[in-house]
Amino acid sequence: MIGIDRDKRRLYRRVWDQVRNRAAINQQPNTSALNDCLNKPRRNRIRVLIVVTNADLAGAPSHVRDLVMNLRHQVEVAVAFGQSGPIKTALESEGIRTYLITGMQSQISVRTDLAVIQRLLNIVKESQPDFIHAHSAKAGMVARIVGLLHGTPVLYTVHGWGFGPGRRMTQSVIVWMVELLLAPFAARYIMVSRADEKAARRKLLIRKSRITVIHNGVPDAGLRADVEANSGIVMVARVDRSKDHEMALHAFSKVQTTMRLQLIGSGTDEPTFVTKAMVWAQSAKDRIDFVGESTTVRKHLAANAVFLLASKYEGLPLSIIEAMGAGLPVVATNVGGVNELIDQDCHGYLIPTGDIDKLSAALQRLVDQGSLRRRLGEAARERYEACFRLDTMCEQVLAVYTSMSTRSGMDSRHGGQTVND
Repeated sequence: MIGIDRDKRRLYRRVWDQVRNRAAINQQPNTSALNDCLNKPRRNRIRVLIVVTNADLAGAPSHVRDLVMNLRHQVEVAVAFGQSGPIKTALESEGIRTYLITGMQSQISVRTDLAVIQRLLNIVKESQPDFIHAHSAKAGMVARIVGLLHGTPVLYTVHGWGFGPGRRMTQSVIVWMVELLLAPFAARYIMVSRADEKAARRKLLIRKSRITVIHNGVPDAGLRADVEANSGIVMVARVDRSKDHEMALHAFSKVQTTMRLQLIGSGTDEPTFVTKAMVWAQSAKDRIDFVGESTTVRKHLAANAVFLLASKYEGLPLSIIEAMGAGLPVVATNVGGVNELIDQDCHGYLIPTGDIDKLSAALQRLVDQGSLRRRLGEAARERYEACFRLDTMCEQVLAVYTSMSTRSGMDSRHGGQTVND
């Protein structure tokens, strides 16, 4: 604790005292906090403070943007970000109140994290939400500590746990220990996949009654790929440890085709990555387009014939759902909740992690057979319409919001109907 000023020492002791007290009473509800909730003034709309680590075009921030834009007329919402970026800017342009919490990044740092906790605590005191809705691991950690300190319930959406196969061992163990310690301090959890629910129950001992599984949904862009006429493969994935561009490029180099491979996502046009990719792609290096981050991903999807995603670990990838919405057949590694999106030989192909030969063979089948691409792509589109539309997801999230606000005694209304206690 050397170098931490007196205020931060006091905050640290306060957090630790709350944790010890909560453990001492076997994780029973804080009745004084509950009474505070019951005594809050009644309002016509649920008031939610959403907290998310990043503001780039990655999965969790994009999920938050779509959720906020869909529910803003039913729910009074503000969003706290750990960084500036296109998602924060887009919400501000639509009149959504946002906050910036500098330092709320993935890395763990005692000094920085204590300052972040204090900043979020001040935001909660100012905005007085009925509950906090956290997205992603770091935001989930900070929000649960602040909720404990302030007596505000926390809803935590898990977009894939930060521990488990594919992660660095040391990081995985640390994240698991932090999640285990903080697991009792969220009132409810939303899991974006059944795989995440299974991990929560087995590894963190979270009761099933506190978990709701809500699959991600994305808006329909109204763009469809002509997969028989198109002649390209596209992979939408930022350069990140979770994504396996090396596997994808090695597999693509073995495919006998004139089709090009588009790599879209943050970092895919940076010189360091391009140099590595050219080596991985070997003889296919002249058939790769390094696009970088794009705000027109849906147009790129509609212009291609096959969607590819090679990953070491995942939650429930929005990129696959967007590809399904465009009517593309999908080839993806079978990690996280991917097999909850894709049925083998029905919507595409599921590949074991690291199996370059199987990935190459699946791509070869699809580039060779336009009719197969059409059949799998049409099935993928039908599954998107049935299961992964944005309005379906938002209705389910709103039901959780309503349940939480009812528990806190708020006279909440949405769509003109009153939710009774």
